[in-house]
Amino acid sequence: MMTHGWRRFNWQDLLYEENKTSEYNIEKGIIISGETKLLEKPYTLAPAYTSLTFFGKEIAQQPIKKSDADGKFSFGPFIIYDSIPTIIQSRLNDFKSKEDKDRELSILIDEEIPSPKIIRNNNKKTYLKKNNEPTDYSKITKYVRAINFQFDQNSEKLDEVVVVGKKRAEKSLREQEMDDIATFNFPSYRLDVESDETLENQPLTSLLARFPGLNFIGNSFFIRGSSGSPKIIINDITTDLDELLSIPTDQISFIDFYRGANSAVFSNASNGVLVVYTRRGKFISPEKRKPGIINFTTEGFYTAKEFYSPDYTKDTDENSKYDLRKTLYWNPKIRITAENKTEQISFFTCDIKGDYIIEVEGISESGIPLHQISTFSVE
Repeated sequence: MMTHGWRRFNWQDLLYEENKTSEYNIEKGIIISGETKLLEKPYTLAPAYTSLTFFGKEIAQQPIKKSDADGKFSFGPFIIYDSIPTIIQSRLNDFKSKEDKDRELSILIDEEIPSPKIIRNNNKKTYLKKNNEPTDYSKITKYVRAINFQFDQNSEKLDEVVVVGKKRAEKSLREQEMDDIATFNFPSYRLDVESDETLENQPLTSLLARFPGLNFIGNSFFIRGSSGSPKIIINDITTDLDELLSIPTDQISFIDFYRGANSAVFSNASNGVLVVYTRRGKFISPEKRKPGIINFTTEGFYTAKEFYSPDYTKDTDENSKYDLRKTLYWNPKIRITAENKTEQISFFTCDIKGDYIIEVEGISESGIPLHQISTFSVE
């Protein structure tokens, strides 16, 4: 190669540069990382035993790890699609310990590193014969006119339609408010105490007895068909029946009851779960959430959708409808090699007769971009 010189870089630096690091590491999956920090003085980062649990269709708990001397921990890489509820817990010494001092930790999750920006170069070389350009343009223009004419023929003038908007009902707003407060939605049953003044003066046991399948014997209760008592949670804190019954009814906002498959989002909840949320500003729980535990939603990889192409060889109700698709076929990957110089594709057109546009974009093995526009007709 003949050249007067190189710019922007030196070959010696490229060949012999040591400890070269990339700005972005190779990603083999989703990494969930963070730090554990003491809640008491000196409030420093500290090593701790950490566990991570996914609450999907099945509860998947990862092996317990210990964060390093700087309090840093990492789980993964995971191959996860869509989003999944996640809980991380930390203990200073042992997860079997029930001492509150072992939970005096704050868990800080690392923020995701933003993906590098993609710089797109829209310069494309179009391999079109010059003598065909006017013909192609003429066909495309006729095609657009034919589409517009077809829609005009099939359109019908409608009488004036007045759309009246209504303010969201108060009940709907209340349901949204409770969903925002609740840690997990979709309970088996929900009792809104705050919206019904007649419930404020009733004993709490009477409110709990409203839930189907929940029976009382003295001051203990159980779910029909189960030998044990349901799990009790107050404002996201696991507690016991005595503390639950100590709450005045007029301080309760709403109660969610989970049973069966709906209770699978909680751990150790085979006997169901009662979740009580108190009114804001009225009942002050000893702690909003016990230290040493956080919950969040892990965002997984995006699941690509497949381009829809109808199959009219099958006799279905969907195929009997009038087809007015604007894009008939799209294929992101068609590979042509020296051994296989042709690639056969097939698709169904829509119900509009006329000229159709074919646009092909690609790149050769040597990096040359390709672009071609053609047309075909349907009589």
